[in-house]
Amino acid sequence: MAITSDLFFELEEKVNPHVNFYSDAFYLTVTTATKVGDGDLLPMCVGGKVIVMLLMLLGTLIVVSFTAVLASAIIEADTQVRKRLCDF
Repeated sequence: MAITSDLFFELEEKVNPHVNFYSDAFYLTVTTATKVGDGDLLPMCVGGKVIVMLLMLLGTLIVVSFTAVLASAIIEADTQVRKRLCDF
């Protein structure tokens, strides 16, 4: 997050009137990666747009990975319960 915030700040601070402080860039990276993005801060330059697109993909990857791990754990627990029930 810190690296993408820094890159976004460096690319956008001179062309985007809404990016005045590093905290503005950090806010955008957090809201984008967590899929909250409410549209109050948008990238203006191509580099900023690329960073935001990568953050969207990263956020999706994190959510999908978490969901896959959770589903796998639930299936494994269910399989163990069914195995114990069949042993009786």
